[in-house]
Amino acid sequence: VLAAHRAGISRIVLPRKCARDLDEVPESVRSQLQIILVDDMSEVLAAALEDKPSLEPGPKAHVANSDTTHAPV
Repeated sequence: VLAAHRAGISRIVLPRKCARDLDEVPESVRSQLQIILVDDMSEVLAAALEDKPSLEPGPKAHVANSDTTHAPV
């Protein structure tokens, strides 16, 4: 949790059984994080994945950067 905070991550998904360990995280850090406690993988997926954006081009659609030299993610 502390490493994620230092890295600038603000949303963390943790197993609910780890909730008691959050007491060791300073309140000043916890207050800056969105901590989501989950019981099973379906909750992890719901918390981690956002709705799929529409693939239909709209009037404002354009490619911001068409450079394909970067490595795939």
